[in-house]
Amino acid sequence: MYMARRLGRVVANIAQSGADYTETLNLWETSMGNNLTVATEFVNKMNEAYGISEKTLMNAQAIFKNMLGSLGQISDQTAYKISEALVQMSADFSSLYNVSLDSAFKKMQSMLAGQVRPIRSAGLDMPETTLYQFYQQIGGTKTMRQLNRTEKQLLSILAVYKQMGSAGALGDMSKTLNQ
Repeated sequence: MYMARRLGRVVANIAQSGADYTETLNLWETSMGNNLTVATEFVNKMNEAYGISEKTLMNAQAIFKNMLGSLGQISDQTAYKISEALVQMSADFSSLYNVSLDSAFKKMQSMLAGQVRPIRSAGLDMPETTLYQFYQQIGGTKTMRQLNRTEKQLLSILAVYKQMGSAGALGDMSKTLNQ
C-alpha cells in the first residue's frame, strides 16, 4: 500500500512537471514572438554555460520581456535584448551575492517595477540623483521630472548594470564556474 502511494506521488509529480514546462514554454514562445530563433539560441547558450534549466531561463526571460513591453515606447527588439541582459545580470547577481537564482530574478523584476528595496539589500542603489547623473552622462537634457516612467525604468536598468560592473559582478557567474 505504501509503495503504491509513493509511486502515485512520483507519477503525479512527473505529470505536474510536464504541465509546468508546457505552460512555461507557451509563455516564453508567446513572449518572444519574432525573436524566437535568437531566444532559443540564448537559452541554449545559458543552459550549456551555466547549467541553468531551460524552464527557469525561459520563465525569467518571458517575464522580463513582458514587463518591458508593458512599459510602452520600447520596440519589441529592444525589449528582447534588454530581457537577455536582465537574465545575464540576474545570473551574475546570484553568483556574486550568493543568493538563489530565483531570488536574483525576483530582485531584478522588482527593480524593473520600480521597487528599489530588494536590490538595495546588495548595496546597489538607484536614488533619483544617481539616475539623473547616469542620464546626463549619456547626453540627456530633460529634467528628472520631465522623464517618463519608461525612461526612468530604463535608467534604473542602466544604473544597476553600471553599479554591478563597478562591483565586479558582471561576468561573475562565468568566473565562479571557471574557478
